[in-house]
Amino acid sequence: GLIAMLLMPLGLDQLPLKIMGWGLEIVILIAKTVAGWGGELAFGRQPLLFLPLAVIGMILLLLLRTRLRYTGLPFLAAALAVTMATPPARPDILVSEDGRLAAIVNTTSLSSNRNKPERFLFEQWQRALTISDHQPPLPFVSAFPSGRPKNRSDRKPLSPEELSEAKTLLQSIAQAAPGRRFACIKGKWCYLPLPQASVMTLEDGRYIGFACDNARLVITQTRSKVTLCRSGAIVLDVTTLRRTGSLGITLTGDAERPFRLRPSYTTALRPWTVNRAYSWRSDDYSTGIPPEIAALFSDNGE
Repeated sequence: GLIAMLLMPLGLDQLPLKIMGWGLEIVILIAKTVAGWGGELAFGRQPLLFLPLAVIGMILLLLLRTRLRYTGLPFLAAALAVTMATPPARPDILVSEDGRLAAIVNTTSLSSNRNKPERFLFEQWQRALTISDHQPPLPFVSAFPSGRPKNRSDRKPLSPEELSEAKTLLQSIAQAAPGRRFACIKGKWCYLPLPQASVMTLEDGRYIGFACDNARLVITQTRSKVTLCRSGAIVLDVTTLRRTGSLGITLTGDAERPFRLRPSYTTALRPWTVNRAYSWRSDDYSTGIPPEIAALFSDNGE
């Protein structure tokens, strides 16, 4: 390429460019061959110690110029050993920070509450957990239209008929026995029947009372006045999720405390997360995550 540039003023650049083209054709052939192999090598999430050990090992191996550089090999070996010995535990349920998307983590699939989940976010979950299969929710049909008008003042409370139909649909879902899979009524709510830890996600906030009576965990993409139902159910609304970020939820099997939460953020004191605590309604910063939600965080403080 350099020779061709120097020969351009003389009009003799054709042969060097032709030879350069042969090299480019080889590069393209290699790229097409590798792309034709298909598949994706996904490593998934790594233990916390993996990154510092691997970085120290690579720095020593690449920057030192004497035999001392081989001192980086034990660090790389330790990073590999940590990965193989202590793989990160998978959460049982994943919740997005806007409350719109939730998924139950199965052995070979992610079962979500959306037929077509948001691609950017959902693919991150799939890569982190090395799960490629998506299982859409089991659909159920309501005779009533969705009660989510654009103008909040036009929102009508649930009628007795809508509430009665919701109870009937819930019974139908229980009889269908979907297992570890969401069952959804489009535009209204989704239900995940789990032993001692049923979960309900809401698109229509009017069903918050119904959800509190029939689930242990309620996830709503609207604002809720409560974070703890009178029944003892936990409510995660958009305000709480904005402070915590996306959540990984582990099922404990404990009847009193069936969920353990691992939030993306546990504090709003850092400069890059303080904006999450801001409320445009009151024009101030909130005090933080509600204590009844913080009480469900992992015991190690994560």
